[in-house]
This record gives sequence, C-alpha cells and structure tokens, in this order.
Amino acid sequence: MSDPRGLVLVRLGQGHHFSRLLAVPATERTWDLAVSHYDDSDLPDGAIVEWRHRCSGGKWDGIWQFFRTNPEALAAYDFYWLVDDDIEADPAIVNALFDYVHTYGFELAQPALTTDSYYSHLVTLACPGFGHRYTNLVEIMAPILTRDTLHRILPIIQHTRSGFGLDWLWQRFVTDPCKQIAIIDALPVRHARPLRQTLRPAIEAHGTTPEDERARLVVAYGLSRLHGVAIAGVTQTGRILQGRIRMALALAITHWRQRKQIDKRPWGFKQTGLLIYRQLFAPLGFSRNEKQGHK
Repeated sequence: MSDPRGLVLVRLGQGHHFSRLLAVPATERTWDLAVSHYDDSDLPDGAIVEWRHRCSGGKWDGIWQFFRTNPEALAAYDFYWLVDDDIEADPAIVNALFDYVHTYGFELAQPALTTDSYYSHLVTLACPGFGHRYTNLVEIMAPILTRDTLHRILPIIQHTRSGFGLDWLWQRFVTDPCKQIAIIDALPVRHARPLRQTLRPAIEAHGTTPEDERARLVVAYGLSRLHGVAIAGVTQTGRILQGRIRMALALAITHWRQRKQIDKRPWGFKQTGLLIYRQLFAPLGFSRNEKQGHK
C-alpha cells in the first residue's frame, strides 16, 4: 500500500501563528501546503508552499472557493487538514497526523488540544495516556478529512463562512461513525488565539452571525445541539477502553489531575460534572437509529 498523500490547507491572515509550518522544506514533510489568504497579508520571506490562493470571506466559503479554483487539488490527495491559522504545531506532528489517520482508517479526525490552548469543547482537550479516542464530534478548528468525506461536505461549505453547525452535521457523512471519527491525543496541537475574535466581526459586517448560519443547517438537516462524547479509546500501550461509562471515569480523572495546567478556561467541579454528564447521557447524533456504544 502506498503512503498517503496529505494537503494542509490554511486560511491565512494577519496575526497568524502558522510561521513554523510555512518554513518547512518540502523534503522534510510528507504533505503539501496550500495557503488561502482571506485578507491582503502576504507570506513571509522563505515561505515554502505548493498552492497559493486569495479570497476574502470566511474560512469555509474560502475553502470552497479554493477547490473551485483548483479542482485538481480535489483528486491529488488522500487526506486534507483544513486548519485555522492560529494553530501551532510542530512539523513532525503534522507528518505523524496523516500517518495516524491512514493507519487507523479514520474518515474524520482532529488532533487534541494542549492544556494551554483556548478551547470550546471539553472533549477536545488532550487526554494523556491515550493514543486516540473515538468520538461523535470533531470541531471546525482543525479537522482532517478523507477525500471522499471532503467531497460530501463541499456543497454545504459553499454557503457558510463560519462553519458553525458543521461539527453537528458532518459525522453523518462518515461510513462507520463509531469507528472512523477520532480525536488524536498522541499528537496534540495548541490553539493560540482567543475564540471568536477574528471571524465573527467579519461575518456580522455582512448582516448575519455564525449562529444564524448554524440555525440554517439545523433546519435543513434536522439537527439538534451536539456535545462531544468519547465512546471508546486506545491507550498509548494499546489497551482498549470501551463504553461511555469507562471513558467518563477515565476522562474525569485525567482532566481533574491536570486541571491546573488548563489555563485558558478554568477547570473545576463544574467542568468535570459537565464532562461526566455528557459522557453518560448526551445523544451521539450519528443518525436517527443512533448507536450508543462502540463495537
């Protein structure tokens, strides 16, 4: 079997945190890099990229425009990392991410977030000791998708700037959601910028909000609010933990022990309680005939 080909596609603007990945020689990476500018910023001297694109707007309609302009990119790669420009990652981590999703057959995945990251979803924080966790939710910040999954969501992202609601929807486009959606703890990245400070004002300037965009997806696809749940996990020693109860206990203990390191949002009794409650009771949202476990 040939090695997978990956494309890192970033919507880049002023104040980005992407400099390390812009300077990686092609000989030192197993992926190509595509930069799509959403403002009038330029690349720093020494940047090494295979694809250049410029398009105002949001992240997701800009990604759609990139592929519309460069349709050959849709056939050239096996996996696509559609990453925000405020994600900080070691180049070796990115090499390993594509290998990891290929090895385990994930169709939708993301790296976990370091404890010093700004985060939205409790389940996305890295859980030491795990290689990965099978989940019902991959957020819009840094998803990795197979070519087939990307093709399925392209008609949807054309009409959203923010991507709000995609993380409630796109797990329905995965062939076997209980086994092909994951958060990868072994290869965490850092989310370096506070949430919703850059894109929201630009969207509101066009007379809408991210919440409005999500509401349209909710109506169109019959969605309901989705909370992240880890339904199973594989430790770095290869041990398999199955079931929501066992994962609730493992996650609660791990995050409680590292709560002082989670410094961008407090972690205490409230967050631990929410994590346990959602682990035990939150719907997975895979389909109308929802599976509640991992088999």
